[in-house]
Amino acid sequence: MSISAYLQPLVWAAVFTPAEYLFCVYPVVLMSHEWRQNVMLLLFNVIVTTFVSGAVAALIYVGVDAVVPTGLGAVVGAWPFWLQVIAAVVAADLGIYVSHRLMHTHYLWRFHEVHHSAEEMNWLVAYRFHPLDLTLTAVFTSVPLLMLGLSMEAVAVAKTIHGAQALLSHANIALGFGPLRRILVDPRFHHWHHANERAAYDRNFSALFVAWDWLFGTLYVPERPRAAVFGTGELSRRGVFDLLLGPFRPSRPPSAGEAALPETAAPTLAPMHEADCRSKPSVGTAPPHRASKIR
Repeated sequence: MSISAYLQPLVWAAVFTPAEYLFCVYPVVLMSHEWRQNVMLLLFNVIVTTFVSGAVAALIYVGVDAVVPTGLGAVVGAWPFWLQVIAAVVAADLGIYVSHRLMHTHYLWRFHEVHHSAEEMNWLVAYRFHPLDLTLTAVFTSVPLLMLGLSMEAVAVAKTIHGAQALLSHANIALGFGPLRRILVDPRFHHWHHANERAAYDRNFSALFVAWDWLFGTLYVPERPRAAVFGTGELSRRGVFDLLLGPFRPSRPPSAGEAALPETAAPTLAPMHEADCRSKPSVGTAPPHRASKIR
């Protein structure tokens, strides 16, 4: 892996840290336990998981190359570069949608819950993933790209676009796409996917194009301006090694009280101009305990 891959998070930090302070939606929290979890998972995934995913992608390449007709790659390879980029972005986006829905199924949710356990929405949550989660996503995005025979340059551009979009969609930024919000995923849209409200569970899986949720019946666009409660329970309080190893341990069946969590009214939110999230960033302050999602 090139040195630029290691430097990339520093570049994103220089971009999103001041942007979240200037244009925040929720109170800015620095150096909390969850913030440290995110940083540790970022380092682990950049250093370790990237190599594992690369090895898996290489094996997939060998398998796909053996079964896909060579003529298909020749036809697609003759497309103009801009058309290959569009095809790569769309194909990868569909792969992400499919893998994302799979991660919300019973057996894979325990790995994806590491991501959803975040109670503080910010750009670092885009790095808060279990390695198996990232590897599965890499598989589902690599297969369609390899089957199409797209150029490595087009794939690299698509990967950069999706990487930047992942950071933006998780960021604590009051940014809307205006009329384009019906086409492209903005932070508000994806924050609803993370909301710990029953109506928002298993909705808004799309990474870049909203159309996938519309086509497959998982679109959720409530009238309220934004989600207010995130997380899945006490998972954000644990250590990083517990986040990495916990999903492999036998799951404990929910207690009677957990299995019948009462429906709660949607929280009342103050208008954005009344919530002065920039007044003084809180340091190390954890939000109150959230009710656990039941999968």
